[in-house]
Amino acid sequence: MNFSSNLSPLVSPNLAPAAHDVVASLYCVFRAGEDYFALPLLQVEEIISAPVIAELPASPPFLLGTLVSAGESMPVLDLALSPVLPDPRYGIVVRIGAGRAAIKVAIAADDLISPGAATVPESTMHFSPTPGMARFIQGRLNCSGVTAWALNPDFLINALLSPTRD
Repeated sequence: MNFSSNLSPLVSPNLAPAAHDVVASLYCVFRAGEDYFALPLLQVEEIISAPVIAELPASPPFLLGTLVSAGESMPVLDLALSPVLPDPRYGIVVRIGAGRAAIKVAIAADDLISPGAATVPESTMHFSPTPGMARFIQGRLNCSGVTAWALNPDFLINALLSPTRD
C-alpha cells in the first residue's frame, strides 16, 4: 500500500530515515479505522483490551463515549471519525497535561502495531519530524512498513475542540 498519495503536500515522501532511530522506539503505534497513528509512550498510562464504552447521545463525531478504568471515568476519542459507532479492540489511555491539571482520555484503536503482541525490532522504526504541520502532529513514524502520524496528545484535544482547523 502506498501512503505517500495520502500525505499533505507539506510532507515530502522522500524523507530519509535514520539508520537507527531511538525516538521512534518511544511511541505506541496503532491503527484507527484505515489510518495509523503513534502516541508518545511516556504519556500512555495503560492499554485496555475490549473496552466497555458507554455511548453519549448527541456527542461530536470524534467522541465515542466514556469508559471507566480504575474507578475513573474518561472520554473515548475516535480518530477514525467513524460514521457508525465502532467496536474498538483497544482503548489507549493517555495522560494530557501535568500535575494536578492533568486529565486522562482513551483513544480507540482497532489494532496495535507496537507495542503489541509481537515485538517490533527498533531497527525497523524510524521517525521523521514534519515542521509546518498542525501542532498536534509531531512527525511521521515508519514502523515495519507502516507509516503513522506521530501525535502530540497535549495539542490533540485543543484541535478537536477548536471551531477552526489547526
